[in-house]
Amino acid sequence: MGLMSRRDHRWSSPSLWGATTILGALLVFSAPGAAFAQTSQDVAVRDKLIADQEALLNAYRCQFDTDTGVVPGGCRDGRPARAAAPPSGFAGTPTASDVAVRDKLIADQEALLNAYRCQFDIDTGLVPQGCAPTAEAQQTPQPGNGQADSDGYTAVAVGDGHTCAIATDNTITCWDDDTHGQASPPAGTYTAVAAGDGHSCAIATDNTITCWGNDTRGQASPPAGAYTAITAGYEHSCAIATDNTITCWGNDTYGQASPPAGAYTAVAAGGRHTCAIATDNTLLCWGRAFYGEIDAPAGAYTAVGAGGWHSCAIAADNTIACWGRDNYGQASPPAGAYTA
Repeated sequence: MGLMSRRDHRWSSPSLWGATTILGALLVFSAPGAAFAQTSQDVAVRDKLIADQEALLNAYRCQFDTDTGVVPGGCRDGRPARAAAPPSGFAGTPTASDVAVRDKLIADQEALLNAYRCQFDIDTGLVPQGCAPTAEAQQTPQPGNGQADSDGYTAVAVGDGHTCAIATDNTITCWDDDTHGQASPPAGTYTAVAAGDGHSCAIATDNTITCWGNDTRGQASPPAGAYTAITAGYEHSCAIATDNTITCWGNDTYGQASPPAGAYTAVAAGGRHTCAIATDNTLLCWGRAFYGEIDAPAGAYTAVGAGGWHSCAIAADNTIACWGRDNYGQASPPAGAYTA
């Protein structure tokens, strides 16, 4: 895919024209307040836009030599070495959750596209309200989900005895057990939130990390830097930095806060272990291994979660694999295809 020269704001690629057309259709489908039944077309439209946005993200990454570790197949001569795979069809009847998951990914992709546009001074005419001196002047609005923006949420995190969620205005609300202040989030705007045992952490809109609650083991004392993903375990926390490396802090008795070197796309902190997905889609776990909770299966995976003594992941074929303690059947997942 050819890219435009700097400050040339005209679309020059047919696939990008297609993405613009699909986005217009998507906004019609999901206009705030409009109730609609989910259909395979709702999913297909979103999947096509997700694929087009990812192809453009990878083109930017290769041209400007940034975040190239996440480009499938790497870069060659300033371009992705591998052509983007077309989206696969959706089997069955989609739910509102299927559509909402895709809407969130579309919003995240568009936000990153605009960050690249502003950082590298390219296609800036497509950024809402243009670019500020060092960042977007206005955050990209998130596609609607059929609810009014004033009372909706975009993310939720469940801890041991408390829960936190990000509202559509990007503020955080928490409730239930607040013994250590874990349900008393600070003011500000955030893009991701994680709830642990007696602490919580979140990524602010400037990509820095804020934590609150119990800090007896340093689990609520995050490092400086810029991050894209966050997770909270029993007494430790981990985050993925913008260079795709993992940083952890807090209790490291079993090595759960000592991540291996490498580049990763997802991370999950459990009781006293941690698991992550590398950029080649393989799984890696570290920390306590009393019940096999760090014995990750071979294969390619797209999402991972960690509990007290067990872990689960979604494979590339959308099936679920679990490992670790199974005394209540928590590591014996049902058959079927899953997205989250």
